[in-house]
Amino acid sequence: MLGVPRPLEQALGKDVSSATLMQHVRTIGALERESGSPGEAQAFDYLERTLKSYGIEVERREIEAYISLPQEGR
Repeated sequence: MLGVPRPLEQALGKDVSSATLMQHVRTIGALERESGSPGEAQAFDYLERTLKSYGIEVERREIEAYISLPQEGR
């Protein structure tokens, strides 16, 4: 039902602050997160630690995939 807080939202809602959210954005934003890069793994590690500290289960899944990094287009 829209507008009704779920149990996890109720439990974590009191811990949400704009300062904390901005710190997360700065931390993740400072990393080069190109697909498959060490920075992408570091960003996930950071998110995993943060979510686990709130008692949220995290599962990492990795897949092999082709990516494209075009240099220019017309």
